[in-house]
Amino acid sequence: MPDSDQPALECDVVMKGGITSGIVYPKAILRMKDTYRFRNVGGTSAGAIAAAVTAAAEFGRATGGFARLERVPDEIAQHLSELFQPTPALRPLYRVFAALTQRGLASGLLAAILAYLPWMLAALGLAALAAVAVWLGGTSPLVAAALGALVFLVLDVLVLAFCLYRDLMKRLPKYDFGLCPGPTQAGARFPGLSDWLAVLIEQCAGRTGALEGSDPLSFGDLKDAKPSITLRMMTSNLSLGTAHALPDLPDGNYFWNADELRRLLPGWVVASMVRKAGPPDRNSGLYRFPPPEQVPVILGVRMSLSFPLLIPAVPLHRIDFAVKGADGRPVMRRVLFSDGGITSNFPVHFFDRLLPSRPTFGVSLDDLEAEGLGRRVYMPMKAISQHRFPIQAPDTLPAFALAIVNTAREWQDRQLSALSGFRERVSHVYLRKNEGGLNLNMPSQTIDDLIGMGERAGLLMVGKPAPGDETAFDFPDHQWRRFLIGYAQLERLLEELRQSWGDPDDPHSFAATIRRTAEAPASYAPSSKHWRASVWQRIDDLVGLSRNTFGTRLRGDGRIPRHRARLRLVPELGDDEDPQESAAEDLPRAED
Repeated sequence: MPDSDQPALECDVVMKGGITSGIVYPKAILRMKDTYRFRNVGGTSAGAIAAAVTAAAEFGRATGGFARLERVPDEIAQHLSELFQPTPALRPLYRVFAALTQRGLASGLLAAILAYLPWMLAALGLAALAAVAVWLGGTSPLVAAALGALVFLVLDVLVLAFCLYRDLMKRLPKYDFGLCPGPTQAGARFPGLSDWLAVLIEQCAGRTGALEGSDPLSFGDLKDAKPSITLRMMTSNLSLGTAHALPDLPDGNYFWNADELRRLLPGWVVASMVRKAGPPDRNSGLYRFPPPEQVPVILGVRMSLSFPLLIPAVPLHRIDFAVKGADGRPVMRRVLFSDGGITSNFPVHFFDRLLPSRPTFGVSLDDLEAEGLGRRVYMPMKAISQHRFPIQAPDTLPAFALAIVNTAREWQDRQLSALSGFRERVSHVYLRKNEGGLNLNMPSQTIDDLIGMGERAGLLMVGKPAPGDETAFDFPDHQWRRFLIGYAQLERLLEELRQSWGDPDDPHSFAATIRRTAEAPASYAPSSKHWRASVWQRIDDLVGLSRNTFGTRLRGDGRIPRHRARLRLVPELGDDEDPQESAAEDLPRAED
């Protein structure tokens, strides 16, 4: 049935990665959809799945998009483990991986023995033959049996080591370091993750026709909606060691292979991409990566959701201008895109503005380190609220290693989400070790609990706290905090600008140096002389205005959020320059 309600309010929402923890999100979104229209939606990894489905449901709001989303929690509860289907060659390794991540080392070892049982039985046969040979040679039966047991033990260790080495070091790289590619595997009773999700996106968007021969929902379709919907998600470029915010990939120097993508995406999606791609590159036979508006939403999700070892990385190709082939031409190199959570697991900075005109909510999935925390769904709206980051105490080597990895990939996201002006719009859901994450076989009660916590998070964001909750989100108060923080930063920035700019009449000042250099600059010289002079004059006018208005800091009895913040220049993900082409220049378009 159509979702007939058209909320007057609008919001943005960003969702954190977390593999199966993403089952928290549907109920949160469903609680918010009657209060807000979703204008900008973003996420990473499992959060990218939720972001894509949310954007699709908003796109199809008038045709029952959210009604389709309402059925998702039940589907996940019944079929969560079935979504993750290993490629046949790696099924034994998948059984080991699942047992190891969910039940520990002992279960992982037992799973390895069972997974490679035929090899174990072969080792048992060899040991038995050795024992019989020794016995027939005149050794006592007891000694022969002991020797056979020793041979069996040694062979078992060697066989197990060989099988694991072969699958981890030889087979896994051939499948781009992931066990479950996404499409439905032979013999499966339920669609694989990519197939299920591609259909779900289309259904939420109100597209219920035949899939074969059709075009999947694209980022451009969302952008063209009335009102427009912006969808962004993080991916990690392992080959260049950087991050991108999809659907943008910089410089247009990326290509794709149809056969490689068919191993990761539904065939009808790849067929549509081929139809739209135009002729392939004549040297490599590869297709150029589509412009942002033509990128299928399911491809963006798959590039963001590539959890190492569990889900393969997505291969693209790139011309490496630094390396020449035998024919003297630059070579085409393979580039792997892995999970967005490697570089930013909670991109809470998406869609943020210095002075926001609508709320940008975040939903963060955090570890529950202490049962005495209180409510496990929490939004620190009050100015005196604590942000409750879990304090971890790694007491084993694996826990220590995991803490290092988590700190390296999440410290910036955490610092930002704790900052006043950010923190009060983030709803935290605290999960136990047996909830979400890599727990692919959670019991139904655990899944129901997670779904319920998502609903609580949604209620907090629409201002409907339950008994025991702290104050729910208050947008005017949030705007007041952002105004105070913005004022403090502008005051500080203008003070630094005045000090650095100096007096234009002083020949040694920055201002005088720039004025002289602008006469004939070594870089970006095609800008007109008039344009360069105008830029200089605008900054000088701004410095003069700041001297009159911001000459001294406004102190007195003012109260400003105490959390330290600083305005700075950072790369805009998706528009950053190619690190291999440092000589390239982005020339401004200026007229004389």
